[in-house]
Amino acid sequence: MRMYGELAEWFHLLSPPQEYAEEAADYASFLVDACPDATTLLELGSGGGNTASYLKRRFACTLTDLSPEMLALSSGINPECEHIHGHMRTMRLGRQCPRRGPPVVHADSRPMPILAPSRDRR
Repeated sequence: MRMYGELAEWFHLLSPPQEYAEEAADYASFLVDACPDATTLLELGSGGGNTASYLKRRFACTLTDLSPEMLALSSGINPECEHIHGHMRTMRLGRQCPRRGPPVVHADSRPMPILAPSRDRR
């Protein structure tokens, strides 16, 4: 998609981070209620980093995306966050995931129960 590649530099003009404050507050509330001791957050498909620009106030964020251009954009507003290029279905971070945690929240706000114990914990 052109918006996430050659047109990425325009992303924050069309979708400014300020418009994500309420959504990010809802996500943070949901995540803290589900897992009050959480200190880190892995966002798969973080795009331009708009949601993370708020969530980083509560969590140490690792942001991933398939588009290097979008990761570069996110790095500009979230320099303190770790950014990793890769596909969410195949990337391996070389870290252990918690055995129990909140469901991952998809971009359209539907909880996705994908944090069930995994056999492949690479």
